[in-house]
Amino acid sequence: DDVPGYRHRNTHCQVAAAARASRSLGRALPVFTNHASGALRRTAAATGVSLRSIGSLPAETFPSFLDTVQIGLAASLSESFAYSAFDLVSRGIPAILGPAIGWAWEDERLVSACGVVHPGDVGEIAERLAQLLSDEGAYVHASARCREVARRVAERNRCEARAALAGLLGAGEPFRRAGRIVAAPPAGRPRQEAAGEPVDA
Repeated sequence: DDVPGYRHRNTHCQVAAAARASRSLGRALPVFTNHASGALRRTAAATGVSLRSIGSLPAETFPSFLDTVQIGLAASLSESFAYSAFDLVSRGIPAILGPAIGWAWEDERLVSACGVVHPGDVGEIAERLAQLLSDEGAYVHASARCREVARRVAERNRCEARAALAGLLGAGEPFRRAGRIVAAPPAGRPRQEAAGEPVDA
């Protein structure tokens, strides 16, 4: 891509795969994205894909947008957590997932339903797309598995966050001296505002 920050998203391969799947299914598969570079628009035009850039949606309208989405493309080359993929699968929307999305690839049944081993393989992505969009049973199974994995990942993350917070709060004086924990001052005592200055309870 001509925008370095988006190269890891593997968008060109996925748009090309949508074009191939569209021909296989005999129907158009419009692709939505939050950002479409000039190079990606040219790829879409060359492959006959209707590419629509929707930008960043407000939180209050994002759920209603997801209600219009049938399947997601998340076969990235690298990821940290992949929040966009998680948003999809948590609502039971199957997404094409590459190995870079670690939490997804921990579940063999989800990989079997939605995974692509080689994100750079246009044919593999297209085949998975066509399968999920033409086989109702496969789609329903993938949707249920997506919800289950998302529920499990969310619960695990909540547990880890609670444990991390408990560890910080239990660390005591060394962390307070370092200014890493800001405690509310006793009644009547002004709060210290200096950056990096420890606040003692």
